[in-house]
Amino acid sequence: VSEQANPINRILIAGYRPLMQAVLRAPVIWLMAGAVVLLLSLWPARQLGTEFMPPMDEIPPEALRMRSGRMRGADELHKGRGRARFYQTDYGDGLLRLEEFRVTNGPDLVVLLAEHPEPRSADDIQAGHLLLGELKGNIGNQNYSITGREDLDAYQSAVIYCRLFHVVFATARLGPPEPVKIRSEK
Repeated sequence: VSEQANPINRILIAGYRPLMQAVLRAPVIWLMAGAVVLLLSLWPARQLGTEFMPPMDEIPPEALRMRSGRMRGADELHKGRGRARFYQTDYGDGLLRLEEFRVTNGPDLVVLLAEHPEPRSADDIQAGHLLLGELKGNIGNQNYSITGREDLDAYQSAVIYCRLFHVVFATARLGPPEPVKIRSEK
C-alpha cells in the first residue's frame, strides 16, 4: 500500500497540513505560546520529588521526644537496613518513620512496635506489641502514625513481621528518648 493510499496517513496529513499552515502564518504567536507553556510548567516540575512535611508548631518542643535505632535483618534470609525514628509526644501520639529503608520482600508483612528490645521469634512478638499497619513498601521512606496511646514508652523496638508465617524479618532497637530540636523557620 502506498503512502498516499493508506487511510491512516491521509487522516494524519489532513490534520497536519492546516496546523502547519497556521503555525507558518503566525510563527511569533506560536513561539510565545510555547514559551508561556514552558514557564507555567517550571513551578510544578520543581516540586517533583519533594515531600510535604507540615510544620510541627502545634507541639511544644519540650513535649516531643525521639528514639531511634538501626534496622537490621533477623537472619541471613531476612535482610533489612535503614533507620527507624520513633517520635512521641507527652499526649500519647507518635510517629514511626523508616528512613533509607530496605527489607527482604515477603507475604503479609506488617510494621509493629514490640516491647521486647530485640525480638527474634513470634514468642518475643506475642509478649507485647502494637500493630501500626501493613508495610507500605519494602524499599523507601515511610511513616506510620499512632494516636491516643499513653503506654508508648513500653515499646523498645520497631519490627517488620510476617503474619502469615510468624517470622521476624527485621528489627530496630529504639534507644533512650532524646529531646527533638525543632528548627524555627524565619
